[in-house]
Amino acid sequence: MSLKTGEILNIRKATPDDAIEIINYADKVSRESDNISYGPGEFRMTIEQEQNYIKSLKDSKNCIMILGLIKKQIVSVASLTGGKRKRREHLASLGITVRKPFWRQGIGREMSKFLINWAQQSNFIRKINLSVRIDNIGAIELYKQLGFNEVGILTRVLKINEEFYDALMMGLNID
Repeated sequence: MSLKTGEILNIRKATPDDAIEIINYADKVSRESDNISYGPGEFRMTIEQEQNYIKSLKDSKNCIMILGLIKKQIVSVASLTGGKRKRREHLASLGITVRKPFWRQGIGREMSKFLINWAQQSNFIRKINLSVRIDNIGAIELYKQLGFNEVGILTRVLKINEEFYDALMMGLNID
C-alpha cells in the first residue's frame, strides 16, 4: 500500500521468526506513546513466549496478529483477539500500535482496514470492540470513519504519572 508520504507499507501476518523484532518494537513504542496499555519496560514477554503466542494464532479462527513494515522495518503491530469461550468466541478486541515517527501517515487506517476485512472474511467474528484513550481525538475520528460506534466510557483506565485517563469503548458489528 502506498502511504500519504509515498512510502510503501507492507502488511503481513506475524510469524514466530518475528518474535525478537516484535519485542524490540514493543520496547520502542512503549517509550513513544502514552496511548497504549503498557509503559517502558512493562512488555515482559520472552522470545520463547512470544514465539509460542504467535504459533498459537496460526490456526485460530478468531485471532490474528499483523505487522506493518516499511523497508522491512516494523512500524506497526495490530491484532484481533477473539474470546476463548463459546459464548464470546464471536467477539474480538482490536489492538493497534504505530511507531511515533510514522503517525498520521495512514498506517493506523490501513492496519485497521486489514483486520476488519479479515474479520469479515472469517465469517466467524461478528463484533469488534476496542478502547481508546478519550483524549486521543485523531484515533477516535479514524475509528468512526471506519464504522465504529461509541458504546461507553470506562473511567480511570490508565494511570500515567499519577494522573488517571478514561477510555472510550467503541464497537463495530460485522454482518
